[in-house]
Amino acid sequence: SMTLAAKLRNVSFDVADIAISQSDAKLGNVDLSGGDIRLMYRPEKVGDTQEESAPVEWKVGVDNIAINDVRFAMQMLPAIDSLDVEIGLAKLEKCKVDMSTCKVEASYFGLDSLDVKYIYQNVAVAAEEPKETPVEDKSQTWTIEGGKLKVQNSSVVYALNDAKPADGLDMNYLSL
Repeated sequence: SMTLAAKLRNVSFDVADIAISQSDAKLGNVDLSGGDIRLMYRPEKVGDTQEESAPVEWKVGVDNIAINDVRFAMQMLPAIDSLDVEIGLAKLEKCKVDMSTCKVEASYFGLDSLDVKYIYQNVAVAAEEPKETPVEDKSQTWTIEGGKLKVQNSSVVYALNDAKPADGLDMNYLSL
């Protein structure tokens, strides 16, 4: 099962054009600020009666996106113990997302005051968790192309749950 909860102080956007019959949307400026978003996923057995849905082929273009003071948290057991992202400021300019070709293009992506912590479980511990019924993966690889990337005043931790940083290169605890 999956649960998504979001609280945002401000959400504003300019709609330039939405053509539902052509699955096409163009937005001007988008602003998200002061928020807390949480996504929780718990594995469950998949029933035999699920119907396959048609692929979504939307094309979305956005002139500018600004995200200020937003926190995102995710847990996806058994693999992801926790993913916590605190965004001071993120900007995306001239972005196009084409779901029919699985492609994202942007002229600029900037991050300032980003704090990311990705904590994963030990493979042996994760193996003890209840198993999902296998589902055929029909997903496609996504391509992301960008003109300019700027990251400043930011930190990232990728670590095994309960790992403590050791001297030298420690593959169980990576920090930038």
